[in-house]
Amino acid sequence: MNPSTQHPAPARIALITGSSSGFGLLTALTLAQQGFTVIATMRDLNRRQALEEQAAQQGMEDRIRCLQLDVTEEQSIHIAVQTVLQQYGHINVLVNNAGYAAGGFIKHVPMQGWRLFRDMHRMRRPSSLSRDSARVCVMSCLHSV
Repeated sequence: MNPSTQHPAPARIALITGSSSGFGLLTALTLAQQGFTVIATMRDLNRRQALEEQAAQQGMEDRIRCLQLDVTEEQSIHIAVQTVLQQYGHINVLVNNAGYAAGGFIKHVPMQGWRLFRDMHRMRRPSSLSRDSARVCVMSCLHSV
């Protein structure tokens, strides 16, 4: 094939929830280092500074885009997914990392707390992901149950 007629491979897109700190931040940097275009989502975009600083230090700032997303709000999920699909056309990797904590004995945690915890993973929608080799990673931890 003539090199002038070759088309570049489409970008690999990773969408990560809860990217302002901790595992989400580290996952965003790692996937950017591996060549992904990373959509690093967070509820409060004012908390993106640490991610942007570390990405700049590693020369990855051109591979990471920050996007507002509150995974407990259906409308926020819809807007974020549509924004990514309109801009990039697909999502190859979804990392559900955003966290929610409800403290106390199980019998004392209000039902709303359990609903929020359950709803944290609403983004596992096949229609949001690329049909070819899409991956979903759900990260969570549970303390003192």
